[in-house]
Amino acid sequence: MKLFISFLSAPASARPLAALRLSISTVLFLQAFLVSGHLFELYGNSGFFQGDLNAYLIGPLKPRVQWFTALGAKYGMTDEMGVTVFFLGYVVSLSFLAIGWRTRLAAVIAWFTHFILILNSGHLSSYGADAFSHVLLFYFMFMPVGDALSLDSYFGTRSDVPSAGKRLWLRLLQTHVGISYLTSGIAKAKGASWWNGEAIWRAVHLPEFQQFDLSFLAYLPWVTVLVAWGTLIIEMGYPFFIWPRQSRKLWICLTVALHLSIILFLGLLTFSLIMISLTVCLFRINAEPSAKLDRERRGIDGIGYEVLGNPALPVCLMLVTSL
Repeated sequence: MKLFISFLSAPASARPLAALRLSISTVLFLQAFLVSGHLFELYGNSGFFQGDLNAYLIGPLKPRVQWFTALGAKYGMTDEMGVTVFFLGYVVSLSFLAIGWRTRLAAVIAWFTHFILILNSGHLSSYGADAFSHVLLFYFMFMPVGDALSLDSYFGTRSDVPSAGKRLWLRLLQTHVGISYLTSGIAKAKGASWWNGEAIWRAVHLPEFQQFDLSFLAYLPWVTVLVAWGTLIIEMGYPFFIWPRQSRKLWICLTVALHLSIILFLGLLTFSLIMISLTVCLFRINAEPSAKLDRERRGIDGIGYEVLGNPALPVCLMLVTSL
């Protein structure tokens, strides 16, 4: 019991959370740069999916960029100008979030503009990576992600004082990621295509994902089977092998290799960089108050500490129990 309490609430630094903030905001900034040349086609009222069609598909009550551009039209703004201004607001908020200036406010604005621009106005062009990004931006509004590696901490408005709260936030995110991989692996394992390799064959030959001509795999079916089984093992084994100190480095390497392969063969850059960031920042960056770890006090994940009379423990345990 003592080890479990220490595992959940031993005082921790905000460095892993801050590194995740920096990494995710940078990835989203890169994504914004890549789509900046197609703003009006993706989000404009006369784009690929025109305003009325988009409103019908997502529902008339969900906020979208067209609400903002309609308001701007009363003051002489064109639809293109409105989309550009809203997009710039999103990019600026990501920039402030990355450098950690007014971090909490930047996270709120980034979450709000991402919700309107990417998930609603760009509903038909968004996918799983955008949904995961939105969840992370929501977390950033409440987590102490600006307490380290930020201008806020440099100027003294935020401080990376070790606390039980930071440990609990870290554990919450680590658990969320572990469950995500496990459920993804289980969902894949339910279909026969991941056991006979068909899922890999189809993925690398879909026109929207194909990066290379891999038709020779038709003569080497065992390769696609091996890759599919390897993916299942990595995903379903993630929450079981990422925690123990003895297997953590191996599983981090396997996970990173999996997502680098997805970038190389499927071109899913944003998704893969987000998942790599989650694994590396949450499980590789040291969260200990001191750079020197006390080996006698390590728990199952290598970072257990003795907690003496911490008043936050009852609250921490109630929160974790209710998850």
